[in-house]
Amino acid sequence: MDELITADEVMRILKISRATLNRWVKAGKIQALKLGEGKKGAVRFRLKDIEAFVEENVKKD
Repeated sequence: MDELITADEVMRILKISRATLNRWVKAGKIQALKLGEGKKGAVRFRLKDIEAFVEENVKKD
């Protein structure tokens, strides 16, 4: 099973704000998983998706 991480962990890994994370999720740059229903449902991210995002978007010298 894929390792799931929280929004706070994603923000720390990518060094971004919650507003930026929300914008990227809404734009489809990063996929979020909704666990549960309604407003009490948790949002998680697949660690492998975040690692792939970093690989694709980090400038290499």
